Amino acid sequence: MNPMAVTANPGNARPPPTVVDDESFELESARYRREAKERKASILAAWRTSPAILVTESWGERLAILSGEMSTPEYGPMRATFLSPDGPSGHDVGTVDELATRLGATTVRPMGELEVMAWTSTPKYLEGCQAVAFIQADNAIRYLGGKLGRTDEAYRVLALARELFSSDRDAATAMLEQTMAAWPEAA
Repeated sequence: MNPMAVTANPGNARPPPTVVDDESFELESARYRREAKERKASILAAWRTSPAILVTESWGERLAILSGEMSTPEYGPMRATFLSPDGPSGHDVGTVDELATRLGATTVRPMGELEVMAWTSTPKYLEGCQAVAFIQADNAIRYLGGKLGRTDEAYRVLALARELFSSDRDAATAMLEQTMAAWPEAA
């Protein structure tokens, strides 16, 4: 009897696992490596055309804007900043080659300056930017409040700002920033 054979369990609703032979595994692995190499080549080609590319991934679209890294150059010389339709969504740092390898794009195309301006001018994107600014101020006041022994004050201001956020995002963010600026020991 084949030790790799799987017997069906009548009480199990799932189909039995399939056994993959070494040849099938190698063919599938080779196909995956070839597709990854092609995907990386298309990303690099797009970035040679424009620093801003539209990347379509399994979950949706986002812009990937390539620039030099200034805040953490020890992690790599380049930064890819990601902009989703609803606001900034993060970044990655490394060499251009590393960044292209880590993008899971199914399709990619270069974007011009006007397209980027249009992408970042929608009401949905601007609301996302306001939310990101508030979250950054929220994180900063909690960190700084704890560091300066002002945790209670920070959380009182946060409660007010979070309540205000639903009606006036800019005012809520300004409230947090002004509170931190007023702390003399923060300078």
